[in-house]
Amino acid sequence: MLPVIILFTCFIFVTVGLTIIVGLLNRLSRWNRTYEKLGRRYVAKSATKGVKFGFPFLSRPSLRFDYGRTFCSIRNRKSFFFAGGKQTEISMVWPNSKIILEISSNLSKSGFRSRSVKKMETADSEFDSAFRTATNQSETVQRLLSRGVRWQIEKLRRLAKDDQLIVTIYRGNLTISTPGFIKDYVKLDDFLRLSLELFDQMMLVDAEGIEFVNDDMATVVDDVKCPICSGEITFDLVICTRCKTPHCKDCWEYNGQCATFACGETRYVSIGSASS
Repeated sequence: MLPVIILFTCFIFVTVGLTIIVGLLNRLSRWNRTYEKLGRRYVAKSATKGVKFGFPFLSRPSLRFDYGRTFCSIRNRKSFFFAGGKQTEISMVWPNSKIILEISSNLSKSGFRSRSVKKMETADSEFDSAFRTATNQSETVQRLLSRGVRWQIEKLRRLAKDDQLIVTIYRGNLTISTPGFIKDYVKLDDFLRLSLELFDQMMLVDAEGIEFVNDDMATVVDDVKCPICSGEITFDLVICTRCKTPHCKDCWEYNGQCATFACGETRYVSIGSASS
């Protein structure tokens, strides 16, 4: 009788163990498929060239792809800055490696990660009530955090789990982090899209002085160049409704869509003169 009980007990343990392992493998498989699908959208014609698939108990899926003249990476990592110890992180190369910027919202832990920064406030009291900001270059950051940039950060915060978001520029990288491992395709695609829009907006403000507020408004200055012909846009300026990149109207209509890599938008907003 005893051997039968032992065998039955072993059978139960093996069954439970296999059920747990199969469940974990299924979850990881769905997670990998999310990154594979995202990879097909952003990694040009090479379906999964930039995707690194997760392996049970050893690694998590990640994605890296070229974005214009830089590259973008998405990874999942352990975190000391979010409750639960997990975060999804999107990172892009930032041209100014000397600037340090830390923006955080709704975090239980106080203080900043770098000792080289000092707390600062913007001219927007509503933004300052929702975010803690610190930098080593206050004057530069004041200009960088335009209305359009603040609006993009706010949209990311609303999308983030529990409104928790960290945006940093450190050692030549712009990084956007949110708690938890995002495994759903739609949520991850939204997080990536808004992060790329934030990068584009910050780059435009930093390099050209172009500022977007909401999704259909823009204020532009002189010396705006078209990504197709590389010439200065002096009239018939149009703006991509998705990534907000400026184009010559003739160039857009000739190309049939936005020239920004992986954007693919076919709709634009006509602004008129680049100096208006």
